[in-house]
Amino acid sequence: MTVVAISSNVYSVFHNYQVNMILHLFPTPYALLPAPYSLLPTPYS
Repeated sequence: MTVVAISSNVYSVFHNYQVNMILHLFPTPYALLPAPYSLLPTPYS
């Protein structure tokens, strides 16, 4: 039980680190996020 909890905790930490590295190296999802908002009339345009 404890070994499974520790292994799952280490996996979650490594998974979060890997996701952060991928998002940092490839920021394309953040660049595509404002696309729907650009279709709406906003005062920022």
